[in-house]
Amino acid sequence: SAPAGAPTPLSGVDASLVGSIANGEPYEGVLMSMDNLVVTNNAVGFGQVEFQDTSGDIIIMDDDAFTYTAANFAMGTCHRVVGVMNVQLNADIRTINPRSAADITTANNCN
Repeated sequence: SAPAGAPTPLSGVDASLVGSIANGEPYEGVLMSMDNLVVTNNAVGFGQVEFQDTSGDIIIMDDDAFTYTAANFAMGTCHRVVGVMNVQLNADIRTINPRSAADITTANNCN
């Protein structure tokens, strides 16, 4: 469990909103929890993993806060990711950036 006083991530918002350059601005810098994300590309490059949520929208996870190996995320596996939302203007994408390995867990509800 989280230490006392730890921030509670915002949940219940899907990738269609937070992943959009136009609509995601209010979520930049916000700690988010995104559930039921399926790995659709573990070879994006630059330490990024592409996920699709249950609505079919894409969100990119980035390793800005800590280093992980993108290839370790098997294609088609289901995850819950907690992280800070960010924008990468040079790539024109919004990303979710987990703070540590503890922010990435296996989920079972992606069907």
